[in-house]
Amino acid sequence: SKDTSSAQLPVLDRVSESYKVLCETRLMGELSARVSPPHPLEMNDADFTPIPATPSAFDHANRLFLSALLHFGARAFPEFAELSKDEKWTVVTHFYCRFRLFETGYRANKRFNDYPDRSFSSHTMYVDDDVARTFYPDDDANRCMARSLKRNIPPARARFRRLRLHQEEFLAVATIMFWDVDCMDVSPAVVCKGERYRERVMSELHTFYRNNLCLDNYATRVGELLTLPDIYQCVADDMKKVYELLRLLDVFSDETFVYRVCDRK
Repeated sequence: SKDTSSAQLPVLDRVSESYKVLCETRLMGELSARVSPPHPLEMNDADFTPIPATPSAFDHANRLFLSALLHFGARAFPEFAELSKDEKWTVVTHFYCRFRLFETGYRANKRFNDYPDRSFSSHTMYVDDDVARTFYPDDDANRCMARSLKRNIPPARARFRRLRLHQEEFLAVATIMFWDVDCMDVSPAVVCKGERYRERVMSELHTFYRNNLCLDNYATRVGELLTLPDIYQCVADDMKKVYELLRLLDVFSDETFVYRVCDRK
């Protein structure tokens, strides 16, 4: 297949570079915050060892992720700078609640092929049945977490095994998620920006399929990709219910970062 070029895929190329920086930021930030940080030579995607998540590390990682997403938005999409502060926060927090669940499944199938019940919970930490058993000091909370993992991880792992997304497809879905602003409290100008990005990314996907994969019949594939934002909105809505249960069980507080951000979306 032919190589992509910036002339062919200008939006996806820029999103790709911005996503790379986003991943590096999270990798360095999470690894440096470990109780026993790895050697600097091992602070890269190829050499780091994922570890079980803990509540405090999970909270730190999500704060880092959301902060880094604001920089990702500014780097990937020049028009993002034109938004007001409130609009930037609205767009990025909505994106964060869906994208983090979409991305963990995408990355888990690449890294945890031998562990079908495991998924990333952040860039460098994972969750699975074993982690859920002792994650919180409360048994009811742990059972709630375990049920959520069993409900969401196997379908996600199966979905990504079946789809086997190319990086360009993953980035195209991420871009559509980012600019899916129709129902948000933003100005009409922001909605127009979202519509334009969707059009541009769909055009680049067509170019990618025709020129890079040499495909002609890809309408069904595109249709499947376009269901992913709605699928992960449903997953995010399910997680809100889980967070509310954890709040009622007093293992989440109003200050728990992921609860504070996603419960209000």
